[in-house]
Amino acid sequence: AVSGDAFSTTVATVSQTDATAGFDIPVKFAPTTRGAHSGTLTISGGGLESAVTAALSGNAGGDFVVSDFDAIVKHIPLLPSTTLLI
Repeated sequence: AVSGDAFSTTVATVSQTDATAGFDIPVKFAPTTRGAHSGTLTISGGGLESAVTAALSGNAGGDFVVSDFDAIVKHIPLLPSTTLLI
């Protein structure tokens, strides 16, 4: 799931195969007001002991920054036939 008023994604689940191979989760930044915006990308389920989060931030008219998601995913132990919930 993606939280924050300016962020969204169309990805709802990621299979274990995709997650293991390195799956990109596109996050759209579409603010309706100027200024700083923040949000969170949360990954849960699929045998994870706890949810994994990535901070999202953007500035309307400025840059959009996603924390190092690849580094987070490399540390998620997955069980066989796992589907992550986004």
